[in-house]
Order: sequence, then structure tokens, then C-alpha cells
Amino acid sequence: MKKTGLTLFFLYQLLILSAQQSNETPSANKDYLTENYIRYQDFIYKDNIKTPLLYRLGWEMSAPVIPLQGEDRLVLAFDDLEGGNKAYKYTLIHCDADWQPSRIQLYDYLDGYYEDNVTDYKFSYNTLQTYTHYETSFPNDNIRMKRSGNYLVLVYPDGRKEEPVLSMRFFVVDPEIKVSGTVKPPAVAEDRNEKQQVRFSIFTQQFNIVNPYANLKVIIRQNGRWDNVISNLKPLLVKGTELDYHHTDGNIFDGGNEFRHADLKSIRYPSDRVRKIEPGNPLYQVFMMNDERRPFKVYLTDDDINGQFLVKTEDGKEASTDADYVMVTFTLPYAPFAADGNMYLAGALTRWQLSKESRMTYNFNSKAYEMKMLLKQGYYNYEYLFLENGQKTGDLSRVEGNHWETGNEYTIYVYYTEPGTDYQQLIAVEKLNTMESK
Repeated sequence: MKKTGLTLFFLYQLLILSAQQSNETPSANKDYLTENYIRYQDFIYKDNIKTPLLYRLGWEMSAPVIPLQGEDRLVLAFDDLEGGNKAYKYTLIHCDADWQPSRIQLYDYLDGYYEDNVTDYKFSYNTLQTYTHYETSFPNDNIRMKRSGNYLVLVYPDGRKEEPVLSMRFFVVDPEIKVSGTVKPPAVAEDRNEKQQVRFSIFTQQFNIVNPYANLKVIIRQNGRWDNVISNLKPLLVKGTELDYHHTDGNIFDGGNEFRHADLKSIRYPSDRVRKIEPGNPLYQVFMMNDERRPFKVYLTDDDINGQFLVKTEDGKEASTDADYVMVTFTLPYAPFAADGNMYLAGALTRWQLSKESRMTYNFNSKAYEMKMLLKQGYYNYEYLFLENGQKTGDLSRVEGNHWETGNEYTIYVYYTEPGTDYQQLIAVEKLNTMESK
């Protein structure tokens, strides 16, 4: 009886811990007792998997979006720090606009086989951290998508699909309509200096949309973030073939600030924002300059890469295998300690997630938030987001500040559910840039 009571007590404590962290990436807490359950997001399931990439063939920093018809392919790449040669496979899962599995069957959205091999691998060369670099591309002769929409690529060891190592999101679009818009300061006077408003119209052209208020779903995403997406937008007006989304008090985002950068392309010398580089045991230790809080600083323009990163090395020839891994320390002086929430390091380097992996630790001795991250050599953008207890959307205002002039990229996704079907088509993906709209 006593043992049972202790077991229940520990389970209760686990439930409390889960509830306290429920403001982090929601799906990461769904089944906290099951390590390998599938997260329908960019997620690394095993610590030995690093630097996952998914991009359109030809440009490593492109968004993972391809048309349903055509010859475009996506490249999937990742490193395994355990080295050796492993047999990895992958499959594709069709999802709805909210990133839940669609109700259609595999044979309804995939042509060919239902899984394929991760075909190419190379061993790291002349690096302190040994690893194997894996790559594959799709669609190909073995596996092809038949439907537009949201997809998840799931990677796992051959014969062990129940033990995934990596999942990543991508989009297949069947462009049936046109989207045209701009990014401007909001019309509301009190928001004009700090926020940005996405104003746009959808032109249905020859595509017949039955009941756009019920069957159309529109989502706006700022840079690569998922925590602050605006969804379930309804047209303000329907004027013939034009659906007007020029809301005067909606579609508004915090402007934020230009991203900070970490130039890790070489470990032979410190770059502009690197304080020092030290040989470690076994890896090099890179200490970034202390970051400053910027809420009340004058806005300065900067040619950032909107939170992305590019794997690159000046110490070797081929970045995919010659780039080493280094342990990077980020430090943000911040006093007093913020007890009403947590600080996160945000950007593609943390897969844009507000999770325990991206949460910073407060050092009461130095009065600063700190984080150590193992990163592959390259050029990284990042920013600091504060997440208040009980909230789902990170706040830029505490550390970065908000400016209407900031260069941000917005992506509009348009989904349509045709009457009589049970899946959402992706019929348009349009990118808008604040710099182009000025």
C-alpha cells in the first residue's frame, strides 16, 4: 500500500510538472510518458541527430515548398553524431492546416511505395566531432505526392518505424488562385510605431470556391515562427472574384527587431560577435559577446536572414562533411530575474520552438540568462523571446523591442476544403516582405 502511494505521488508530481510547462510547444507535452510518439512538427527525437535541413533543391535556405506538378524536389539532410553507416528510411504523412493527420489513407495521397530509403551518406572529414551526413531527395521514382497540402516527413531506422529519429514539415501547393498584398504600418495610431499589418486580397480567377467563409482557411506566418501565426481569417468583403482581407484592425503582428547573428564559419579566429574561442575536451568552445536588451534603442537596419541559418565553413572545402561541431555559449544579462515566465533562444537553430530545448537558464551569480548549444559551423540568426506563464505566444518587446521598420518575411497559406472531400488542399502560398512593401 505504501509503495502504491509513492507511485501515485510521483505520477502526480509529473502531472504538475507537465502542467507548469504546458505553455511550451503544445504537442511536445501530449504524451509525456511516451518518448517516441510522433510530433507533427519539426522535431528531433534522438540526441545523436543534429542539424536537420529540408529545402528546395538548388538553394539551402529556401522554404520547403514545392508545387504539386513539376520537377521540383526537396532535399532532406541531417547528421548522426554516432557515426557509422545506418539504414534510415522515411515516409510522408499528409496533414490538415492545423498539422493534425488527415483522414485520407496513404494510397490517396502517395504514389509508388509508402516509404523510401535515405540513400546517400558521407563521413565527416578532419573534424573533432565525428559524424555521418545523410541526404536524400523527393519526390522520386519510388515515392511521390498525389495531393496538395501540409506534409510531415518522418525518418526512422529500417524496420523500426515506431522509433522515429526526426520529423520535419513541408508544403505541396497546387496554385489555383492568386494572392496579392503588402505589409504596412497599422491604421490604428497607437500601433503604428511598433507593429506591422498584412493587407491582402485573394483572386479566385477561374477556380470555383464554394462558400469561402466556411470552406476556405487562411494562415499568415511571420518569418519561421509557429507560435504567433494568425489563422482562421475571414474575408472582409467578397467582390466578384476578389476576396478582400484588408482588415483595418486585424492581421497585425509585432514588428520585432532585426535578428542577431553568430558567425561560426571559422574556429581559427573570432568573428565580430564572438568574444573568444577555446579548445575544449573534446570540442572547441565558442563564447558569444554578451547580448544587450534593445527595447528602447534606436532602430538600426541590418541585412539579416530572417532567423535562418546556413551551414558553412572556412576551415574546409565541403560544408556538409568538413564543418565541425562547436559548443556555443549565449549570454543575455538580465536583472532582476523574471519570475513570471521563461526566456527562449529563438530561430531556425532551435527549430522555432518554445520548448525545454530552447529554454535558457538563469544564472543568479552573473544575473544573466545563459544557454550552451552544440552547433555545426555556419552563419546563424537568432533572437530572444520571453514566454509569460500561461501564454502560447512569445513576446519580443522585453528584449528585442518592436519597430514597424523591421525587415520581416510573411507567408500566406490558403487552404480549401472542397465539398464532399475530407482533406484540405493547399491552393496558394505567397510571400510578402516588408522591405519590398516600403
